[in-house]
Amino acid sequence: MRIGATAIGVLAVPLFSIFLLFENTISVLLVQGVMTVCMALVGGPMAAWWVDAFPPLVRYTGVGTGYNFSQALFGGTAPLLASFFIREACTVLPDPAKEKRFSWENLAPFVWLSFLSLISVITMNAAERHFVRTGGQAGTHQQMSSGGHVELDELDDAGLSES
Repeated sequence: MRIGATAIGVLAVPLFSIFLLFENTISVLLVQGVMTVCMALVGGPMAAWWVDAFPPLVRYTGVGTGYNFSQALFGGTAPLLASFFIREACTVLPDPAKEKRFSWENLAPFVWLSFLSLISVITMNAAERHFVRTGGQAGTHQQMSSGGHVELDELDDAGLSES
């Protein structure tokens, strides 16, 4: 996942510069192809990472809450932020040739994409350090202190068994 997020962060601005400079089918296919590979490198192993990140008792809640909250926060506000960045970049970086499609203000959303990819890489590194520190155990304090497992009678007492 880190390779894909790093690739998105590094390649977002150059790829979309190519997309804006050359208005032809080849540039569109090139940008979409490279970004598809980068997104596959992020999204492919993500499900396995989620399984490792949460203990079985809270896995659905943890994954569902984390995924949906981040999608609403970042995906839901992406069009608003893209418009804001383009508008603000227009006031900071005046372009004398407004008729041209390529201009620096059109790249502002992709700089934001690069920034978010950097945040993703930092977060993945922090999560990996946490897993190494806890011995690869994702779970509650009770699970970690009991060697990573919970006895079935403990689940029955908590009302969490599948009976």
